[in-house]
Amino acid sequence: MLSIGIDIGGTNVKIGVVNENYKIIYKNSVKTLADREPQVIIKNITDLISDTLQKNNLKKADIDHIGIGCPGNVDSNTGMVTEVANINISDWNLKKEIQEASGIETYIANDGSCAALGEACTGSTADVSHSVMLTLGTGIGGGIIIDKKLYVGKTGKAGEFGQMTIKWDDPPARYGRIGSFESYASGTALIKQTREAIKQNPGSILAKTADNDMARVNGQTAFQAMQMNCPIGKKVVDTYIFYLSIGIKNIIMALRSEVITLGGGISKQGEILIKLLSRHMTESYDDTQIRLAELSNDAGIIGAVALKSKLE
Repeated sequence: MLSIGIDIGGTNVKIGVVNENYKIIYKNSVKTLADREPQVIIKNITDLISDTLQKNNLKKADIDHIGIGCPGNVDSNTGMVTEVANINISDWNLKKEIQEASGIETYIANDGSCAALGEACTGSTADVSHSVMLTLGTGIGGGIIIDKKLYVGKTGKAGEFGQMTIKWDDPPARYGRIGSFESYASGTALIKQTREAIKQNPGSILAKTADNDMARVNGQTAFQAMQMNCPIGKKVVDTYIFYLSIGIKNIIMALRSEVITLGGGISKQGEILIKLLSRHMTESYDDTQIRLAELSNDAGIIGAVALKSKLE
């Protein structure tokens, strides 16, 4: 039996037809239309579902269910989506809307939770029963896997690691909690830290790496400078890794999962990221491994499909 997985992002909506072995046999995507009215965004998604069925010569009866991963505050139990920062679908029951429009049973969870579940099904944590995933991108998303199932808590919203407070004496935040994990350890945070270092050190290798152009700074810039023996780049990376390690150690102490998987744009640094983090992991944390995600953009699609059987 086939299922459909949908991964809603701020830029694109990705869709996949997935078989019973979690293998994606068809993929496509469309622009999210994130700034449009909710009805337009939802129709965009349902049109994508219809187009996918048509292109694969499938009928609704051929699809067991639809799974959706959506950013923001998602209640997996009720299907309500609230507080989405960059998509205009806040305070909508997206599960109900898609299910009624498509005529196919639908499940939904936060996109970070779906990515964690996807990795647990066929990716980096398929060999363990208890794991956590962190997605290091614009913010910090995540998901908790317990006994091979996605844990979402009573309200369906567990796994919001990005909002943990790791620095209590910060000034009031415009968005999110004061001194939050993602304020210091997301990809956005690293870019901000890199730009500040360039402003203070315009003659550094770090600044030259970005041609002194703030618009060219990304999550890789400081790492590139560090590998060119730039002390300023190294200081930015060391500071970033320090904050990232605080959040990871908090998660380890709270959950003691077998593995913490790192995904998102920052994880593209590969083994150097693991090596730098290992310097902060003392013997009291050695019962939890830190790994890199393996499925890239497919994790959300696979995890969304797995919601029916693996949602706690």
